[in-house]
Amino acid sequence: MSHRVFVDRLGLPWEVWDVIPGIAERRAGIERRDLTREVDDRREQSGAWIGVRHEFAEGWLCFQNGAEKRRLAPIPRDWERLADDDLLRLMDSAKPAGVQSRSV
Repeated sequence: MSHRVFVDRLGLPWEVWDVIPGIAERRAGIERRDLTREVDDRREQSGAWIGVRHEFAEGWLCFQNGAEKRRLAPIPRDWERLADDDLLRLMDSAKPAGVQSRSV
């Protein structure tokens, strides 16, 4: 996970990091029969099940300033190297995260 801090137009600091879903690939359409199993008994759970909306299945950028949080998907290539002004434009186009429910 990469992490950066930048300052917005009002001089407020924002954190931004990438989020890559783990076990959620089950909902992303990956054929599980082709994957190597971590356990022999498929009834055993190998991790937590989380639901991810289709638009976030490949990951997203999370922008946060205090209680305000925004998400942007898909993750732009080489976002870690962008100038702060470019990160600010990405943040402006990100969707407010709102209150968490069962799906991310």
